[in-house]
Amino acid sequence: MKFLRQIADTVRKFLRYLRIVRTCFFNFFINVQRCCTFLLFCYVRRF
Repeated sequence: MKFLRQIADTVRKFLRYLRIVRTCFFNFFINVQRCCTFLLFCYVRRF
C-alpha cells in the first residue's frame, strides 16, 4: 500500500509540473503570436 501511495504522489507531482509547464508554454505562444501580429501590422503600414 505504501508503494502505491508513493506512485500516486509521484504522478500527482508530475501532473502539477506538467500543468505549470503547459501554462507557461501557452502564455509564451500567445505572446509570440501577439508580437508577430504587431510586427506584421508595422510592416504593412510602412508600405
